[in-house]
Amino acid sequence: MAEDSPIRTEALIVGGGMVGMAAAVALAEGGIATLLIDSEPAEERVSAGYDGRSSAIAFGSQQALDQLGLWAAMAGEAEPILDIRVSDGRPGEAAAPLFLHYDHRESGLAAPFGHIVENRVTRRALLARLAALPLATVLAPAKLAKVERSADGVMGELADGRSIKARLLIAADGANSALRAAAGIPIAQFVYAQTGIVATVEARGFDWLCGQVEELLAASTLLRVRLDQGRATDRKVCPSGEACALAASAAPDRAPAR
Repeated sequence: MAEDSPIRTEALIVGGGMVGMAAAVALAEGGIATLLIDSEPAEERVSAGYDGRSSAIAFGSQQALDQLGLWAAMAGEAEPILDIRVSDGRPGEAAAPLFLHYDHRESGLAAPFGHIVENRVTRRALLARLAALPLATVLAPAKLAKVERSADGVMGELADGRSIKARLLIAADGANSALRAAAGIPIAQFVYAQTGIVATVEARGFDWLCGQVEELLAASTLLRVRLDQGRATDRKVCPSGEACALAASAAPDRAPAR
């Protein structure tokens, strides 16, 4: 373990995804010196080809992002969730006649249910915010090779030989976190045995799309979210109409044949 002049910090976060970066922003905003490391260069994580996915940011999460000084940089590229409709059915049969429809105007929030935001937009806002916080430091690319735990914190060694001493280690290295496993922290896992489809599609209208999807995917439990002038891969997909984010799931024995 390299011991010469270790980098000292209060909190060491391993993993520069959205969760790790958000934690780093929150800690640094709260006055805690924070060092975040990730194995990939920051510029790669915000490139157009890195991650084409989008995330649904619920109303409460949007409020938290606003408190952390992030939402202003995301709002211009976020699309509001105005309607949600959930239906069910079985393969070879018509969709169930009953469904759930949620209209944001009836929620009492005086705001959308949330927003759809491209992941790279969120990453870009997080990286910019981290760069502006004096108590936040980002090392990327960098990889944690070893870690030793003690009563007063951790001592970590990077793959390049540099050492880091921190009072707190936060494992943000993914769902199958190696750091979590090494620390002996158990998790509860459930197998839902579901086949899923996620897509963003151009539509003539929200109600029209509901009928089309229910006819084609009666085997699925469907969630449709209407987007005003929706985006897909950073472009307007339906400037004169509507775009809808669609999530469908079904048990494997109920999924339509390919």
